[in-house]
Amino acid sequence: MPSDDDWNHIIGMVKWLECPSRMSTYLGGSKYPTLSVVVLAFTRLLSHCNQYVGIDVESIESHSLRITTQVQQDASEKCLGYLIKCQESCKSIPSRIAKFLDPRYVKIF
Repeated sequence: MPSDDDWNHIIGMVKWLECPSRMSTYLGGSKYPTLSVVVLAFTRLLSHCNQYVGIDVESIESHSLRITTQVQQDASEKCLGYLIKCQESCKSIPSRIAKFLDPRYVKIF
C-alpha cells in the first residue's frame, strides 16, 4: 500500500502533467485546424516548465517533495529543450498564414 509520501509524489506529478496533457488535447483536435493555436500552446508550456526549472531542490526539507521536485525539474528541462527547438517552426510562413486564415480569429462586421 502506498505511503503518504508516495501519494504526495503522485499528486505532485499529476499536477505537473496536467498542463502538457491539456495542451496536447487542444492540439489534437480533429474538427478544426490546430497550427494557429500552436504558438499559444507553446507559450503556455514554456511558462509551465520555467516555473519548475529555477527551484532550489536542495533547500527542500521533505525527502519525498525533494524527489518529486527533482523529477519535475528534470522533465521541465527536457521539455524546454524540445520546445525551444520546435519554436522556430511556429515562425514559419505556413504557420503565419494558418493563424491569419483561422476563422476563430476573424471578426464578422
